[in-house]
Amino acid sequence: MKAVSQSEEASLFLDDIDELFAIEQQAKEEAARNQVELIALRTKLRSERSRQIVEGLYERSDNTIRLSGTALDKALNYLVNQRRPLERFLEDPRVPLMNNHAERLIRSPVQGRKAHQGSRS
Repeated sequence: MKAVSQSEEASLFLDDIDELFAIEQQAKEEAARNQVELIALRTKLRSERSRQIVEGLYERSDNTIRLSGTALDKALNYLVNQRRPLERFLEDPRVPLMNNHAERLIRSPVQGRKAHQGSRS
């Protein structure tokens, strides 16, 4: 069995994550802005492909030798600690894989508060 470096191991995880995003993009493109079709496609693709990838991520995480304090160790701890929220997207096709849109929506008010140093006027 060949030893795998931390960066090679991280690369394997990132490849799987990229594949999850590619599956979501495929559903979006095939649905062509039809929300009903998007939900149906997400349900199908997540069941057929995404679930297997997510399970593989956790299996690989369990079998990865970690060096305490490394970036990979921190990322895998986060992955393990966020398992339930991550798997939620597999159960509900309305839940997006990422929440960047929601985070962008709350960013402006926070930046405004910061810029005005919390004043209410």
